[in-house]
Amino acid sequence: MTALDGKSVPRNFPATASVATLCYEGLVVKKGSANTVEITASVTDTAFGILDQGFVDDEGNARTTVSGDKVAVFQLGTGAIVNVKSLASQTWTIGAAVYLSQTASANGMVETSSSNSPKLIGHYAGEGEETSSTDGDLIPVVLSMPPGATAV
Repeated sequence: MTALDGKSVPRNFPATASVATLCYEGLVVKKGSANTVEITASVTDTAFGILDQGFVDDEGNARTTVSGDKVAVFQLGTGAIVNVKSLASQTWTIGAAVYLSQTASANGMVETSSSNSPKLIGHYAGEGEETSSTDGDLIPVVLSMPPGATAV
């Protein structure tokens, strides 16, 4: 995933151990231990950024990583417009707030619901769409909010 705005570039950060799933484009990450990044696992996690596609092979499969491997991340608050993985069956409208998902099986994904005090990562930057019945559709999001934001 290159930034949809054509100007922003990701920065490289070391990943935690056993993060093969971390390497898919559009997942939301938080700061892990020892200055690493890992996938968000709760609506109240303090998100740090969005994964770039740098660790995905030509077939779209995640490459296996080990602790310390660098992964490319678009940081929150930069104003970059990037693709982010959405929870299934979400209705996205122009400028909608984008929150961390509260669904445990959808770690690292986003949704439209503001229930359970989720962290806000940005705003929907598309023309309006409904995601499919499968988690993981990519939606355009402007990373307009700093890490830890909870309100529009």
